[in-house]
Amino acid sequence: MVTRFSDSFHTSVAKAHAVNEPQRLWWKQAAADWALFEHLRGPARWRHQCHPLQALQMSSEKIAKASFRVGTSRPNKFSHLGLTKMLRRLSSVRAPDQQELAEVFSVSCFQHLERLLKSVRGIAKEIERLPPAIAGPDQINTEYPWPDSNPVNAPADWEYDVWQRLATAKGREFLRFLARAIERYPQYAHVFR
Repeated sequence: MVTRFSDSFHTSVAKAHAVNEPQRLWWKQAAADWALFEHLRGPARWRHQCHPLQALQMSSEKIAKASFRVGTSRPNKFSHLGLTKMLRRLSSVRAPDQQELAEVFSVSCFQHLERLLKSVRGIAKEIERLPPAIAGPDQINTEYPWPDSNPVNAPADWEYDVWQRLATAKGREFLRFLARAIERYPQYAHVFR
């Protein structure tokens, strides 16, 4: 099923705390990348795992960058890391924000949210390591054939372990978390101040 962020995008804005323009733009791009991921793994039944995984990685990277786009601070556009940092930050929010944050992520209390954040951290790390800039020129990645000096593998031919993990209970939990993180971003963006 494809998540339609065009409707939820405007609904979430109505329920939002203040989100600055750079945050809104990073969030909007994260939602577009997420929609592409959902389309490729769903209705399109895309046969190459590398393309939906790349869209998934980009959506997670951009929602993390939106989260850290507070005030005049700028995320490093050249870094693909950020999702695990965002998870750590969400698990250490101020006490007044904890219950609200739990509700945003559809759990009954903050302790359950902390468990959820720990549970999805492993897959988040795997997703972060997919770009060649992080994986390294001679490692499995979603963009370029490897090893770099004498390629023998192409991303389009590769079956990724993380793709299989996304089909497990923990993987589905990660995908639900990320969908909520993107869809409901304005409802919790204030916790990063």
